[in-house]
Amino acid sequence: MVRMIKLRCVVLILLLVPMSIVMQAQDQTSNWEDQYYQMAVERIQKALITGATELDLNHLGMTQLPPEIGQLKNLEILHLHLAQLGNLPPEIGQLENLRVLGISRNGLWDLPDEFANLKNLEELYISQNWFSEVPDELRYLPKLRILEFQTNRLRTLPDWIGELQSLEILHLNENRLLELPPSINLLHNLKFLSAYSNHIDELPNSLDGLVSLENLMLRNNNLRWLPSSFSTLQALRHLDLSVNNIVYLPDSFVELPSLEVLNLSYNRLSYLPDDVGRLAQLQQLSLNFNYLQTLPDSIGDLAMLDNLSIYNNHLKAVPDTIGNLQNLRMLRLANNKIQSLPSSMGNMTRLTCLFVEHNVLAQLPKSLGGLVFLTPDSGQFCMEGGVSIPKNQSAGIRVFGNPLVDPPPEIVKQGTRAIHDYLRSDGSLDIATQSTDQTLYIAIVLVVGGISGLVGMWWFNRRQSKRKRKPVPPQNPYEH
Repeated sequence: MVRMIKLRCVVLILLLVPMSIVMQAQDQTSNWEDQYYQMAVERIQKALITGATELDLNHLGMTQLPPEIGQLKNLEILHLHLAQLGNLPPEIGQLENLRVLGISRNGLWDLPDEFANLKNLEELYISQNWFSEVPDELRYLPKLRILEFQTNRLRTLPDWIGELQSLEILHLNENRLLELPPSINLLHNLKFLSAYSNHIDELPNSLDGLVSLENLMLRNNNLRWLPSSFSTLQALRHLDLSVNNIVYLPDSFVELPSLEVLNLSYNRLSYLPDDVGRLAQLQQLSLNFNYLQTLPDSIGDLAMLDNLSIYNNHLKAVPDTIGNLQNLRMLRLANNKIQSLPSSMGNMTRLTCLFVEHNVLAQLPKSLGGLVFLTPDSGQFCMEGGVSIPKNQSAGIRVFGNPLVDPPPEIVKQGTRAIHDYLRSDGSLDIATQSTDQTLYIAIVLVVGGISGLVGMWWFNRRQSKRKRKPVPPQNPYEH
């Protein structure tokens, strides 16, 4: 009986101890929240006294924003990132001069009706919260220029989004969007639209209203094709359509006169438009991980191209016109089925990095030996977007994974410098280079020969001089 009582006491203690720990933790959390809340009140009071126009309440673990916030009539910038807020008080609507509000990384899922009173709000950062739809209160913010709504749970955008006529930058990344509404075409001042990592499978048929759009980021969606109206984006400079399911590009796609950067990697393209060379301002073109078997001859018309990347495709050949790309610095053709490279590549005078690993090349064109930047000795690096790719990758040729015969394997094993030297010394340099080398050699021989002759003459004269100065014994007058 006594043992049973002891056992029950032990069990009771084991049950009560965790409960006590939990209660203590809850009390401690409550104390922290009270402290953070009081800290926020103190900062608000200080800002009220000083007439501050900016207030930082970031990283305060408070679930409620003190209603005293509404007293700060002069406030223009309010930081509330990572504050663990579950909602905003109605008093937030009293900040009539507020221009910038940052409330990212909280637990918000709704906004108070009074939020619509922030008529001077220009920038709203509301990413990483729990919104499943765009709050209607944003509809009444006529001056809103920047809206960051990333990493929420949005499935649709409201039709009234087109009423935000001042909007210039719109971030919708990492939501659950299935489409963009047709009314987005009404955003005439929009310059930057980013909606990567959603589930968008088509774009509005009409895009001609986006007359100011310069950057369009739709990476990692479910796009299968582009509307023919895509060519109406005449101001577009940077376009990222990578990681989609695009099978072909409309013929009108090449009518984008301002396009500078185009990323179409990780799609299902099997060909490019024949007149892709009409993209006259294009500087970077990425087509990695597609199904391309050929390149159109017009690719040589992309005179401004600096970086061309087409690795992991099904290319068997490269057109001769690629040699016209005299501004190209980086060319990546790895993991294809290329059998030969055209000798015209020797005209690509600025080429710094050539990556042709894992093809079926048996020979490299000797003309590559005349490219002065295509060697580590040039001091150049393989750059993409101002960043070394890979980090600190020196200039040169990368050819491993090919059945090369010329240059022979023993040269290839020595690396990119040896490959370049081999190609350069194989009698394929231009006449001017050979003539210069021969002239230099003859000059060296003449100089060395002349010095040797002068030294020899000096030595001969010295010996002769010694012989002349040798004393002659006086003649004895009495010998006769």
